[in-house]
Amino acid sequence: PATTVQGVYHLRGGVERYMKTFPEGGLWKGKNYTFDRRMVQVPTDKPEEKLEEDIESKCACCDKPYDVYRGSYKCHHEWCNVPVIVCAQCDAGKPTKVECPLCKTGYEAPQMDPDYETMAKKRARKLAEEESGGKKKKKRKTEGGPAEEESAARVFVGKMPLAVDITQLKAALAAGLEEAAEFKGQVSPEPVKLVHWLADKTTGAFYGS
Repeated sequence: PATTVQGVYHLRGGVERYMKTFPEGGLWKGKNYTFDRRMVQVPTDKPEEKLEEDIESKCACCDKPYDVYRGSYKCHHEWCNVPVIVCAQCDAGKPTKVECPLCKTGYEAPQMDPDYETMAKKRARKLAEEESGGKKKKKRKTEGGPAEEESAARVFVGKMPLAVDITQLKAALAAGLEEAAEFKGQVSPEPVKLVHWLADKTTGAFYGS
């Protein structure tokens, strides 16, 4: 599709806090879908006609401007399956196959799934080595004191972009570790050796951890 992303940013405090700070809307455009009884959230002081002007979403069946999402339909393509908006009139006809706007243009999302099989084998091999006593915790001597066990060389990372890959993750962690070591006056740590992608037990989907 002919879309150009100029920048992706994290909204500090979330959408709800932003709308409370700027009740007339600020730079916010459109409505925020919520997962509670409110269904949608809008700037409290923004005129209704302005909200209607902001509508860019369309019904996936008839292409009529529509912004009421109820989560009843998803794109019928197996590789997509994203939720789509269907207007009340089209919903009355109970469509069986609905295609999202991106799939209509021929767009296919890049496949960036981690190699779960290889990672699982590495993890199993590492656990086997630890259980057999093949690897022991190293100890380091401190000035004027007894030897101390080194802290576990593991780090948990959450809320990552769903499209992150192993190269990007390793580069980000390496940069952070080197900066921390330089700040503390320590030797640069060893590079990241293993990344374990946490997946949902039921669906096997990756959710950013």
